[in-house]
Amino acid sequence: AVDLLMRAAMAQRQQPSPRLDVKPGAIAAAAAKLAYNLFVGDRANRDLALWSLENYPRIEPNEPDAQLQYLQATVLRHAGRTDEADRLLDHVATHAQGRWRHQAELDLIKKHILSGQADGPLENSPTDRLTHLMEQISPKTADNPLFLDTAMTLCRLLLDGGERAGAGRALDILNRFRDIQDPTLIVLKARALQNQGQIDTSLHYLFMASQADPQHLPAAMDALGNLIEDLDRLATLHPRLGDVLRRAVELADYCYASLEGENRYAAGLYLAELYIFTAETEPHHLPRARALLEELPPREPPRTHLLRCRARILTHEQDYPGAAALWARIADAYRLNEAATARSGDFWRAKFYELHCLSQCPRPPRERIAHAIEVLEKSFSDIPLTWATRLAALKNQCRGQEPQRT
Repeated sequence: AVDLLMRAAMAQRQQPSPRLDVKPGAIAAAAAKLAYNLFVGDRANRDLALWSLENYPRIEPNEPDAQLQYLQATVLRHAGRTDEADRLLDHVATHAQGRWRHQAELDLIKKHILSGQADGPLENSPTDRLTHLMEQISPKTADNPLFLDTAMTLCRLLLDGGERAGAGRALDILNRFRDIQDPTLIVLKARALQNQGQIDTSLHYLFMASQADPQHLPAAMDALGNLIEDLDRLATLHPRLGDVLRRAVELADYCYASLEGENRYAAGLYLAELYIFTAETEPHHLPRARALLEELPPREPPRTHLLRCRARILTHEQDYPGAAALWARIADAYRLNEAATARSGDFWRAKFYELHCLSQCPRPPRERIAHAIEVLEKSFSDIPLTWATRLAALKNQCRGQEPQRT
């Protein structure tokens, strides 16, 4: 059918038929679009698509079609002819008008971002170019697919920068979509909210995105992992810790029910640790945590995260000798896998709780604990602030200077 249409276009150009009230360019354009659709359905039709798209300007040289040029660039890129594709996209972005100009410009900006190359001295940054492109497309049509794609690209760029101001800009853009349905947009909004310190709302958006599309479960797991590692610090600082933990339990429970294999195992450990953290206000969560840890398949040797959950349970139950021994085992596991001159936050967490639990045992060796902390303080200058502060408070408590709070 493509061949017949293209032949008909050529014949109409060479000898126009008075009975056929259609321009040769229209016939050639129909053939080219049909060939492109065949290429989209089966990449084996690539040569047919290129032949048809390249023939259009020969048949209609005076009426360039921006859409066909854009489609031709797409097929050229698939064929590995990237320089030709880029030149054609640049031509469309420079000379065309409307949708295809904007689409070509967006593709060029994306390519520039992926290349990782710095802008030339006369070019705007990708952030400025995307902002300008959004304004050109139409700020009144937030549901326009091209506007949506441009907005998501800009928001990713702003969020990947890791700056709070960039996240604020991304959040302003995302708030223009009043009824967000696209799961990818929801995840971007969750990232922006997380960066702005709205952790509970961020977790809720990740829950919504994961329910809408399982491909966003890894983003939910990443957020849970980061939260779990920061729980001890947040427990003393975050003004809405209860809301954060409630949303985190909801999300971890959903991940545990939805994932399989190692990912399900990790989600189970996240959920168990969150249950333990909430056991003080939700007493029924502690037996849930125990049951969940028993439900998880055994691993040899046990994961340090599993040991940490068990140590937290013993600490909560005030079995301080058992808890101290388990925290010491965890600290040693991290120490053996780290450089002699540095320690991770995981090590410092375990070391603090080991010494704290020792200080709560019957007839605790208070001076030995205080001396151990002094040795650590003199040996390491980069103790994370949370643990440096708590270790110093524990040392003072052991020497009777002030009460210890955990």
